[in-house]
Amino acid sequence: ASVTVTVQISVGPVNDHPEIDSIPDIVMDEDSELFFDLSTYINDVDSDEILVSMDNSSSPMNDYVDVYMDGPDTLRLIAYDNWNGTGTVTIIADDGELSDTEEINVIVNPVNDLPVFETFSTLVNVGSEFHVPIQVYDIDMDSLVVSFHDSWT
Repeated sequence: ASVTVTVQISVGPVNDHPEIDSIPDIVMDEDSELFFDLSTYINDVDSDEILVSMDNSSSPMNDYVDVYMDGPDTLRLIAYDNWNGTGTVTIIADDGELSDTEEINVIVNPVNDLPVFETFSTLVNVGSEFHVPIQVYDIDMDSLVVSFHDSWT
């Protein structure tokens, strides 16, 4: 003899944490701005409602690069003039209950800036010989050569 019994089994949902896939290094030039889309690196099998935020950036980069979220999943970086170096930014993905974090390397490349002439002037009499001190500054500390076009003679 056999007996058949129908059993009802209910499987309740369990919240899985959001996941941040490995994010590649962010590379940018000094004196520039960059928008970096994080959406392809963040997922959650349970929800489309993920809050993405930026926790902190490392020192000394935090003094020279503004980093913040621009919209729900875009990281905005603004590198100040004449600073280059490396640092990290921590990203957080949060579904309201669980979260994941990922540290992103940021590389700010140097850019060769133009040299700048200091303001100069002198007052001379017509037909007089004169000398004008010329000062040139280069933030990148490149070796400079100052020359004059032949039409100045």
